[in-house]
Amino acid sequence: MADLVRRPPTLAVVAARTDDYIEKRGRLAAPGAPRAADRVAKARLWREAMTRTLARLNRAGIAVIVVHPAPELPYTAEDCAVVRVLLRACRPTVERARLAARLRRSLVAEDGAIAATRDTFPLDVEPALCGSSSCAFVSGRTMLYRDPEHLSVAGAERLDGVFYAAFRRVLRVRAAR
Repeated sequence: MADLVRRPPTLAVVAARTDDYIEKRGRLAAPGAPRAADRVAKARLWREAMTRTLARLNRAGIAVIVVHPAPELPYTAEDCAVVRVLLRACRPTVERARLAARLRRSLVAEDGAIAATRDTFPLDVEPALCGSSSCAFVSGRTMLYRDPEHLSVAGAERLDGVFYAAFRRVLRVRAAR
């Protein structure tokens, strides 16, 4: 962080599996504060810490894009043999409503931190990875995920245009100020 502030880039991208920290993993703690184990307290701590981090970057003149967590699908590449993918016989999906419920606390925490800072912008990658009602592990003959938490190279390539458009939007907003 100190290096970023000392030699500030025009734009920084921040991303985390926020939902894992809030919904799954053990406890969170702020420096000098007791550890929080319940999800509501962890979401509050995450929002507060993220707000401080984003504000510090913004004060240094750095615009920030916060990438909301990509949908996490409970499948692995081993669940779909290549021949089944090629024959379009492997179609594991998860309803978007189920994913939204899991991400709700994380998105509220991240959006709260974004709203509390001036030069920070959200980026939702879900529309590039999902259909209108569900998210699929496989699209056509292409596996979008390597495992539940990681996109495949092909899945990541779907986000090229999404990131490019986000960079352009942020830089246009900054140039207009």
